[in-house]
Amino acid sequence: MKAYRYMEDNMGDTPIVKLFILDVIKTTPYGYWVSTPYDKKGKHFIMKSTHKKYAHLNKKDALTSFIKRKESHVSILKNQLQRAEESLANGLVLIKDGK
Repeated sequence: MKAYRYMEDNMGDTPIVKLFILDVIKTTPYGYWVSTPYDKKGKHFIMKSTHKKYAHLNKKDALTSFIKRKESHVSILKNQLQRAEESLANGLVLIKDGK
């Protein structure tokens, strides 16, 4: 049995979306263990009952999960950028006021 996880590769100028195919090493009534050769742990447990999973048993769910992760990532980064811009503006005001 195989499990699937999409991840981005940022090694070049343009990020590339890659599909990682993971071997399911063991199944239990509650989930399954997958091998993760690119991870220090070497394996990862995935609960069957959760919506948010590390890897999925089909490519469609894996891609949907990747898209949701990236939407969340973009949202977080937009908020961080907005706060950084506000802090910069506040700092420039302080310089202008001579404080």
